[in-house]
Amino acid sequence: MSSSPDTLADMIPPAEQIFVGGGDFLTVGRHYLEQFKKAGLKPQHRVLDIGCGIGRMAVPMTQYLDAAGIYDGFDIREEGIQWCREKITPRHPSFRFKHTPLRNSQYLPDTTADASKFIFPYPSRSFDFAIATSLFTHLQEPVLCRYLDEINRVLKPGGRIAATFFLFSQDSLPHAVREERGLDFPNHFGHYRLQIRENPDAAIAYQESWITAQFESRGLRIRWPVNYDFQDIIVAEKRRPLPLRHRWREFRRRWGLRSV
Repeated sequence: MSSSPDTLADMIPPAEQIFVGGGDFLTVGRHYLEQFKKAGLKPQHRVLDIGCGIGRMAVPMTQYLDAAGIYDGFDIREEGIQWCREKITPRHPSFRFKHTPLRNSQYLPDTTADASKFIFPYPSRSFDFAIATSLFTHLQEPVLCRYLDEINRVLKPGGRIAATFFLFSQDSLPHAVREERGLDFPNHFGHYRLQIRENPDAAIAYQESWITAQFESRGLRIRWPVNYDFQDIIVAEKRRPLPLRHRWREFRRRWGLRSV
């Protein structure tokens, strides 16, 4: 799909309405789109944007996905979804947005819906590529694990997830880029750290080895080395099932059966 500059500008929300991250709205979206393309995103893919906000990833993607491509996004903030439905979907009908009001101490503290029990509103094995930018940086462990389970469910075998995190390792020095922007995590709780103890979803950093283990244990194989930036990008691929002959060979090996 393609958009004229005027049409593209019409899809960019006013600065006072933007509630996701810093930096120029379109520049940041385009930067991440290039990362997604390097990670395997194709124009014909069906894409799931988890925590799509007010369309920062969707807007540049309208210029990349082709007529066969489909984009689905959901978010807990109703005003962001409403903007996307009014400004993006009429121009690009294959871009669809759902409002999923779930409790988050940073973005939606006044609802009681438990995100740790949330089921993504999409069928199993229905997406080629999933993205989650500035999402897991605001999710506590029970919700994070639930979302990884759901990502594994909705991805097709061989499908990929590109997600950003604040990561640390036990022997790491302070993160220079984050320090420059005044972001630290002084509240330590083993494999995770909080920026603000009283508002745990404000910003959360996770131990790198713990996060990668959560991916791998769900059959999401890490494909990219962790990329250290202000936010760290992890790209993982849902494992494909073994061919039948390989599964039979593994069954015989496990049970000590001899070939006849």
